[in-house]
Formats: sequence, structure tokens, C-alpha cells
Amino acid sequence: MVKKGIKDSYSYTQEIMLKKLDQLLHKKKNISAHEYLNLIENKVQDYNTLFKLRKVAILNTFYIKMDYYPNIDGQPIILTM
Repeated sequence: MVKKGIKDSYSYTQEIMLKKLDQLLHKKKNISAHEYLNLIENKVQDYNTLFKLRKVAILNTFYIKMDYYPNIDGQPIILTM
């Protein structure tokens, strides 16, 4: 879950990565503050917390997002244009 914002104004995003048929699926969903607190309190022990670092670059006319996952085996980088 991602918590973005400053002072008392935040937005929350739940991100899930699933592995299906040798493919890594990345799902995002906006959630309310209430849902965020419920997920934190009722954390499922079988799930791992996902940490993501994002780098953004502009190359000529292309806007490129690079998401890096340091705590996953193989440390994948997902490029988005």
C-alpha cells in the first residue's frame, strides 16, 4: 500500500503483484483511509510488503517510468512509456 501526501491530506493506493503463467501482473487500486487502516491492522502473514522505488526520465519525446523492486528475488525493473 502506498500512502502519498503531506500534513493531513493523503491518498492511498493498494498495489498487488501476481505471478500467473510465468508473467508478473501488476494491479493498482485506490482505497480509502478507512480501508488502508483495516488492511494495516489485519495484515495477512503470508503476504510480503512490497517496496518500490520509482525513477522518471524524459528521453526525446518519451516519458519513461522505471519501477524498481529491491525486496523481490531478481530485483525486477518494470519500464512504462
